[in-house]
Amino acid sequence: MQQVGFQVSAKTARLIGRENIADVDGALIELIKNSYDADATCVYVDFFMPFPDIPDRVAIGAFSEYLTENELLFVQSCYEEEKGQWRRKSNLPDSDQDRLRKILFSYNRIIVADNGSGMGLDIVKDAWMYIGTSNKEHDSMSEKGRIKTGAKGIGRFALDKLSVQSLMYTKDRTAPEVLGWNMDWNQFEKAELIGDVKAELSYQSYGYREIVEKVLGGENPVLAEHDWSTGTMIVLAPTREAWSARLFKKVNANLKSINPIGNADRFEVIIKNHFYPEYDYRTEEVSIDEEDYDYRINAEYDGRECLNIRLLRNEVNLSKRYITVEKYGMAEKRPVEEFWARDKFQKKGYRKEDYGKEICFVRNVQDILPADGLEKIQKVGPFTAEMYFLRNANNEHAIMKTVAVRKRKNLLSQFSGVKLYRDNFKVRPYGDEGAMYDWIGMSERAQKSSISVANQSGAWHVQPYQMIGLVKIGRESNPYLEDMANREGIALTDTYYIFVGLLQGCLEEFEYDRQYIYREYAKWIDSIEDEMADYRKKIQEEAVRRAEGSGGGGRVLKGPGLVEGEDKGSYAGQEQTFSEEEMYDTVYEMMKKSERELNSKQMQQVLSSSGIMLNTFFHEFNAINTQFHVEASQIRSRVKYILRGREYEGLAAYNPYHRIDSLEKNDMVTAAFLDVIMDGLKKENLKVQQNSLKKMIREILSKWSVLLEEKHIWIQPIPEEEGIEDNLPIALVDMYIILNNFILNSAWFLEQEHNRRREISFRLEEKAEELHLFMENNGPALAEKYQDNPDKIFELGETSKEGKGTGLGLWVVKETVERNDGTVSVMEKQEGFGLEIVWRKRRQ
Repeated sequence: MQQVGFQVSAKTARLIGRENIADVDGALIELIKNSYDADATCVYVDFFMPFPDIPDRVAIGAFSEYLTENELLFVQSCYEEEKGQWRRKSNLPDSDQDRLRKILFSYNRIIVADNGSGMGLDIVKDAWMYIGTSNKEHDSMSEKGRIKTGAKGIGRFALDKLSVQSLMYTKDRTAPEVLGWNMDWNQFEKAELIGDVKAELSYQSYGYREIVEKVLGGENPVLAEHDWSTGTMIVLAPTREAWSARLFKKVNANLKSINPIGNADRFEVIIKNHFYPEYDYRTEEVSIDEEDYDYRINAEYDGRECLNIRLLRNEVNLSKRYITVEKYGMAEKRPVEEFWARDKFQKKGYRKEDYGKEICFVRNVQDILPADGLEKIQKVGPFTAEMYFLRNANNEHAIMKTVAVRKRKNLLSQFSGVKLYRDNFKVRPYGDEGAMYDWIGMSERAQKSSISVANQSGAWHVQPYQMIGLVKIGRESNPYLEDMANREGIALTDTYYIFVGLLQGCLEEFEYDRQYIYREYAKWIDSIEDEMADYRKKIQEEAVRRAEGSGGGGRVLKGPGLVEGEDKGSYAGQEQTFSEEEMYDTVYEMMKKSERELNSKQMQQVLSSSGIMLNTFFHEFNAINTQFHVEASQIRSRVKYILRGREYEGLAAYNPYHRIDSLEKNDMVTAAFLDVIMDGLKKENLKVQQNSLKKMIREILSKWSVLLEEKHIWIQPIPEEEGIEDNLPIALVDMYIILNNFILNSAWFLEQEHNRRREISFRLEEKAEELHLFMENNGPALAEKYQDNPDKIFELGETSKEGKGTGLGLWVVKETVERNDGTVSVMEKQEGFGLEIVWRKRRQ
């Protein structure tokens, strides 16, 4: 049987190569990557390009310095003189345009010289000239221990992208002479098959260092800084494609962070641009000192189940002793130790001493990405990340350190973004200016919750321009994070998106940790301001009395901005004087507006709670609703059949009373449901007034008991505690919001358990000047992922219901409690789950 083999045309091979190298700056980076793989410590790039592009306008005489007489005549025929300059003609035929480009670009030259290991004749013939495979696949580690970056075997087509002809000089340590390699890429236009394209090989009489000296100049200091006994130098001339300021700048930007921060493996890139010296470049060692960042985030995924996250907090001024709060024309000085004594800073990881050292978290990757199976997550493979958060401005929070704004802005302008490195070599274009600058998706997350870090309800998210960092992967350790065919990044597979999701999980830990102290500091300042604002309450009381009571003739209050007098007293502003009555009217209107906004917010939260409840009890009420449709007709037919004007004496099967009893039970459940839903919406229940907590709780629980019995859940009645002063200024609707959401949350989790007796209990305790409400259930304990940070369950969108929850319920509880000057926290329980709410009693 005869066998035949495939053959590849020269044009097809060239097309594959060109499609895999998208642009000229990328082609240059490919050559620099080759130098890295060859263990070079230095790469010198020399741009000699008097004509990087065909100029539209140029000074008269600019061409004569380089062009021959015949070339000059033709080039000048393509231009016309205008105002002392040559201006290119707009109607040039394509043939003239091509000839003009060929003449000008023939004077351009790019040289890439390195001091790496070089190549011998065998490597040039068997590896360099072997298209479509690479010895780097089989020999993946260099002598220095670098993991080689290339693997596809098409990087040499970067030469074709950059130049029409390429001349290479190379020498390894075993070769006695320098090997010359000369290639005319125009052969691909004429050759039929790839084997018809030939390069010329020759040996040079000069040593490699002498050749480098001749090209770079003997006085070039780089020759003394590095060993140039071996290496590879490529001369690219004439250039094939146009260059621009944007491309020169892009090359420098790509090279700026070519080495990871703090990398000890020396790899220096130097660029000399003869005609555009503003784009000269030399890599600089990048290091971030402790004073330059507010947070350091280190993450390490072991490739199995655990993501280890370490946070080094560097934002808080731990030596701060006092702060001063200015409000209402007054100033109050407070010791900072009062802040650190708050309950939030008494638990492990959040004590004052913990803010001066690195803290560690271990997260199960399935808790971070519950929708993805462990097998899919493990395909990502192990990786490490090191990221720095930098404030570039000082803020109003006195407990935070003052930062060097100018230095930080400079650092961020040069190095912001999280870069990606494979085996310590940068993967373009991640973290670089452009579409992949924010490849982790920080901006999108921040846009969904664009709030300040001290916000008490929503989650703050970091912006990409506030971060400097790196993520390290490896060719062998992360085989499923493969390059795209065009070398413009990693293939957008499911594994890639899981990889990004894990990095976002690291950021969430940092974001929560930073917001934790900012929120508590803001609460502390608010509490101090409230203490300073006693006169404001008096003004409000007087405004209500005047607007709703007897009107004028009342007492005059003294306070900041108030001028003492009778009813004709006035408020002195900068430009106007207001009567005291006008001021009180304004205050009253502001209070009423605030009350209306509060009522609106309460209504929204009640409706949200009702929606969750409807969803929870959908099946029960759906069954009842079906019975409603047939119940009446069944009763009518039976009563009509049985009575006939006499007492029922018929068959027992037609006795209507069993059906009536069933209907009555259903009505009770429906009535209880409607009571819970509708009672909170009554107008009188929206008003804040002194209410007995026990009375409100019992009233609400009595309406829940029938509903919960349908789910075999029992409510333990609140114990009778004698002598407790439980009056609190709170609207009944707010107690509905708090209890409804806790009960709904408890009901969902209790149904997941197989307890003999499912219970929800409430108790009230009085401690000094505080009222403590404990709400508990005997369902599952707090999810493992929240054990280190229990308060995280109060964040908007946080849920442990594995894709079935909304993350609203406990957030609404926290919002409502804090709106009523209380605090809520998770109880420490070995079994079951509970919340503790604390209200400070207000003196009458």
